[in-house]
Amino acid sequence: MPSIRSNTSAARRLLRSGAVLGLVLTLAGFAGADESLIATSEQLHQLALEARSARDYQAMMAFLRAAARAGDVASQELLATLLVAGPALHGAAVPVDLCEASRWARSALAQGSWLARHQLFVLAGARQSQQAAARCLAP
Repeated sequence: MPSIRSNTSAARRLLRSGAVLGLVLTLAGFAGADESLIATSEQLHQLALEARSARDYQAMMAFLRAAARAGDVASQELLATLLVAGPALHGAAVPVDLCEASRWARSALAQGSWLARHQLFVLAGARQSQQAAARCLAP
């Protein structure tokens, strides 16, 4: 089995070569499969940070979501932040989605994250109406 270091090195080479989209599409092809077979949540989080450094924000969000689904608290916290402040940090490439931000913050809070507690407090103040809050709770 390849080590974390070799997987991270391979990911860096892919990022430098511009092949991130191919990697993301490969990951997307495994939708519904056990993502831990592809990489650990920590590796996926690291890939997200590498994609951010390469300014490939679509790949960053895909890797963060995969890591967050695998239970990585840091990824859940970062997703909640990016989905609130993304345009200020990364332009239109990361749109605001307060509902998704709330879901990731609640997931992180369930694992004991104090940052998530603060994020949910901020998000509660950010919603302008009861209608918007109800929309977030709708399936």
